[in-house]
Amino acid sequence: LFQAYDTKRPSRGHMLIFNNSEFSPSSGYSSRIGSEKDTENLTSTFQNFGFVVTKCENKTMKQCLEKFHQEAVSDPLCSSVVIVLASHGRRDKRGIIASDGGVFDLDWVICRFCRDCAKALAGKPKMIILQCCRGSQCPIIEYLCITSWSVYTKTHPMSPDVLMLSGNVSWRDRESGSWFIQAICEIFREYSPKEHVMDMLIKV
Repeated sequence: LFQAYDTKRPSRGHMLIFNNSEFSPSSGYSSRIGSEKDTENLTSTFQNFGFVVTKCENKTMKQCLEKFHQEAVSDPLCSSVVIVLASHGRRDKRGIIASDGGVFDLDWVICRFCRDCAKALAGKPKMIILQCCRGSQCPIIEYLCITSWSVYTKTHPMSPDVLMLSGNVSWRDRESGSWFIQAICEIFREYSPKEHVMDMLIKV
């Protein structure tokens, strides 16, 4: 996947899937029916690439934040990290909804894995996949290659090794999962032996 990096370490890569499909009644958010299929597809696809997959489903904001902290320092030998955030989002496009209705900030999540907060991950590729309703536009790809701390951040530095793939509209089939995740998995399975991750994402 990440041909420009050294990914031939004892532990090749970690994938952390946060999928909130059920929400507390007090939160006011509806269930995300069919999202469990996304978890299945991603798990199967990335396990075939040798990734260790950890699934965190229907977690409160406190539980989510604790898991981010743990994962950022969990395995200094891992060669790459893929984080999936699947939930309801906010229209400001920076907030992700936890199962209890709490909101955690996308910039905060990225900073947990930046070179200062997670020194063991410095220089290693990190991909964040967002499957959230974050606006009315079609899914887009963002490539973050930051050389200055003042770019694309309010108060924290961004990692220069973060690739963020986001879909603003969470189109989802109840039986097959989201179109966005289906496309990622299908293209990665077909082209990963011969193409770099950036080339594959263009096909998505």
